[in-house]
Amino acid sequence: EDMKRSAAFTPDEITYNTLLDGCARCGMLERGLTLLRDMEGAGVTPSNFTLSVLVKLANRSKRLDMAFELCRELSSKYNI
Repeated sequence: EDMKRSAAFTPDEITYNTLLDGCARCGMLERGLTLLRDMEGAGVTPSNFTLSVLVKLANRSKRLDMAFELCRELSSKYNI
């Protein structure tokens, strides 16, 4: 939340991926999905690495169905 309010700091793909990985490690599925929406809203394009972190997030949250859905959705939307 703080990084959204700071005019001096604009999060990039690496920043979002790091935060998403933290969510995956802690099993914070909803927070991770919110970060993905924030990332897309900020115009930061997810990469293959982002997709792998999101799969890890869904898997650790016991949501394999969501992992497959995220793969389908993001790979078609961003051609990754």
